[in-house]
Amino acid sequence: MTRIHRLRPLFLFVLLASLQCGAATAAAGYGGGAEGFCSAEPSSKCSGDQPLYWKVTHPTLAPAHLQDLPGFTRSVFKRDHALITPESHVFSPLPDWINTVGAYLISPAIGAHFIMYLANMQDGSKSALPPKDVERWILMDIFLQTQSIL
Repeated sequence: MTRIHRLRPLFLFVLLASLQCGAATAAAGYGGGAEGFCSAEPSSKCSGDQPLYWKVTHPTLAPAHLQDLPGFTRSVFKRDHALITPESHVFSPLPDWINTVGAYLISPAIGAHFIMYLANMQDGSKSALPPKDVERWILMDIFLQTQSIL
């Protein structure tokens, strides 16, 4: 008889931590052998001074400790207000927008009568027109990229 076990939260955390460490080493240029397998020697440490599982064996609620752990946030949702902190922003493509990703902050799904989102637009970004009788209000932070010619 086959038994199906529920994955425990600690196991999931350890799995995610090891995947994050692997992604960090791959991004840093380590490994990358044939067929996508890592050719680097295994290590008990992930970039930093602490052992790989230090956060599991030495838990703390310090914000610096929690910032890279999934599921931990300072965001608060109440009946009449919400505080959405940066670690809660999940960027994904916006419907009918081209070359743009957005993070929804407020929507009718949580009881609001409007939608508010952050849109990260790149060069050549476009949006569809808003539906009839819908206002669009835009607050922009513009970052200019300049090149100097010597």
